[in-house]
Amino acid sequence: MRIGRAISMISVEARRAIYLGILTLLVAAPLARASGNHEQLPLATDLRAAGAVSATDQLVILVAATREGCSYCALLKREILLPMLKSGEYEKKILVRELVIEPETDVIGFDGRTVSSSELASKYSVKITPTVLLLDNAGKPLHPPITGINTAEMYGLYLDRAIDQALARLKSSRPPTTAQE
Repeated sequence: MRIGRAISMISVEARRAIYLGILTLLVAAPLARASGNHEQLPLATDLRAAGAVSATDQLVILVAATREGCSYCALLKREILLPMLKSGEYEKKILVRELVIEPETDVIGFDGRTVSSSELASKYSVKITPTVLLLDNAGKPLHPPITGINTAEMYGLYLDRAIDQALARLKSSRPPTTAQE
């Protein structure tokens, strides 16, 4: 009852302003998410479509394989990948997608077939999360997978180098090496 009494004590103009503010928030929040405000990583739901964008724009596809509840995955997203997206410095280099590994989540693969995210992770030998894959438009690795994360500072530097190497391979069409460089 206290809330109702408090609301009745507020002037009509103030109530209108409050309602307008709430309405604005309800409308603006979904629009902000849709416009790419980079609060979350784009999900890997259709890798064939990502491959088409990659082929057109000559972008490396960065797939971050994660699991729900993985604190290291959260660290990677919060400290490395989301700031990369927000910076705008990688728009001409990479296309980021998050592959949340769950048996019940389906993904359209690079070949157009629908598979579970678990099957796709197995295809790339992802055993530890987070694992970052740097792929070409057909889903072929351009750099060895980057598994785990210790510190954001060193990881960011290593990831930058890996992205640059993958981009150079993409543009020169050289196959990746089998050992991490």
